[in-house]
Amino acid sequence: MLSVRSVARARARATSSYSPPSGFRATRVTSDRQLFRVSYFDTDGRFLDSRRRTADVAPDPADYADYRVLFLPGAPPSTILTNGLALVAPNHALQPLENRPAAGAQYSGYRIPLLTMDEDGETVDTLAWEEQFWTVFGMARGAQVFGIAVPFQRRTHTAAMPSGGGVVLVREEDPAGPAVLVTRIGPTADTVFARTYPYTPTPHTDALVRRALREAPVFRTPGGAPATEDDRAPDGAEFEGPLRRSGVIPANLPGVTGLAVGQDDSIWLRREEREGDSVDWTVLDGMGQVLGVVTLPRAQEVVAARGTVMAAVEEDELGRVTLVRYRVGW
Repeated sequence: MLSVRSVARARARATSSYSPPSGFRATRVTSDRQLFRVSYFDTDGRFLDSRRRTADVAPDPADYADYRVLFLPGAPPSTILTNGLALVAPNHALQPLENRPAAGAQYSGYRIPLLTMDEDGETVDTLAWEEQFWTVFGMARGAQVFGIAVPFQRRTHTAAMPSGGGVVLVREEDPAGPAVLVTRIGPTADTVFARTYPYTPTPHTDALVRRALREAPVFRTPGGAPATEDDRAPDGAEFEGPLRRSGVIPANLPGVTGLAVGQDDSIWLRREEREGDSVDWTVLDGMGQVLGVVTLPRAQEVVAARGTVMAAVEEDELGRVTLVRYRVGW
């Protein structure tokens, strides 16, 4: 277990950091998603230059399960890769394919291409895919159907590397036992490494199920008759019985629940959401070697790391963000 010591606290808004193209002394780049502008700064925070980089690309619509993904032109870069290309996730909107309520388990999802773009805004290649797949459980209440995301689902996690070194993909696979597959794809769509990390699965408990349902948002599904006074939205706890009877709750906790990549290419895997107020993060270096494990408060998410210093953010119920800086003893 790694030792973690808090060294500072400050109120801040988390911003993304990127590597600049060649010819700039900057080591930080910020992307303005409103003005489609990329600004470059040196290590002391001095402004160097600003460029407008917009991807006017709109792939053809794609249908996945219950949704059609509509791609829209005009997207700012997510990061600048080490070869000077920009990495862009196209703007998109989801259009339900069927406008009707559905009780029981409904499987949905979609994929978004992560594109590389040159300085003229032309698409060069598809570097990777960002996947979102989930199961929603619907429950009728009067003339309406209300839904909740089934807890403990396995998800694919995707993160661009702030250094410009590519994209990291994390998914769970268990052809021969529970394991996590971590893949790093370089700027030219080459596989830098792909490694599998076995782990011992953790069965969920009743307390974890109830906590997950209590924290999950309940939403009204599209369609149905006009709402009446009897159509009160259920709370998450009311889904517990129907979910258990349906058998859609996985028996074990997912091995990875989050992903972050440091400015030093370190890969941070948020592990199982066990009981208690803390969560372990398994830390890999940029080539997939395990560096150790860091334990953080459950409410915090890693947003930056370099060497022995890392930062996490924590958002309170009013939406205020606290940036917490740690020193890590490797």
